[in-house]
Amino acid sequence: ILILVRKRDAFVPTLIRTLKSQTNIPVAGTDRLRLTDHIAVQDLIALGRVILLKEDDLSLSSVLKSPFFNVSEEQLFDLCAKRDKDTSVWQNLCHLALSDELWDKIKLKIEHLDALAQKLSVHDFYQHVLGPVGGRQIYLNRMGHEVSDVLDGFLDAALDHDMNALPGLQSFLAKLDQSKQEIKREQEQGVDAVRIMTVHASKGLEAPIVFLVDPGSSA
Repeated sequence: ILILVRKRDAFVPTLIRTLKSQTNIPVAGTDRLRLTDHIAVQDLIALGRVILLKEDDLSLSSVLKSPFFNVSEEQLFDLCAKRDKDTSVWQNLCHLALSDELWDKIKLKIEHLDALAQKLSVHDFYQHVLGPVGGRQIYLNRMGHEVSDVLDGFLDAALDHDMNALPGLQSFLAKLDQSKQEIKREQEQGVDAVRIMTVHASKGLEAPIVFLVDPGSSA
């Protein structure tokens, strides 16, 4: 099944989420994606920001809620809301870790990643996060096989940064903030999943069933 849209706007991720909510519909995803728009990349960026500054409450909360740590809404609320106003989320996490096994494991994991980041290049750090630490498999289990292209694109960006830009995690994250890098997914003929792309990009491709979608634009 091929779904063709006029342009890659906010309608496309909504369509993908809707299809994925139907567990019997495999979705290959969109053919092009801005790297930093993907939730997995946003999680990896948040992790990097936590490594740089553990008192970054927003980034720490985001990465705790990600599949990488998989903290529940209730646990995150208890961590963030039930703390003194002058205490950061990280400080409260360290305090709770003294008596709670969950928070102790998370604290040790973050400290382990921090130690790795101090001695590894940006690419090797994230490669370790996605490899030996198990991050890639976690995201594959949660989001499906299409996330592999995104993670590979992120690692490629990290390797390019290590080779051609100022070294260091902070420099890499700052560059990503300004980046409009897109990744192009190969949309092979005959793939057993719903493919979503623009009419222009679909030239030469065929499918038994094709949907031409008008998301309600005025033009």
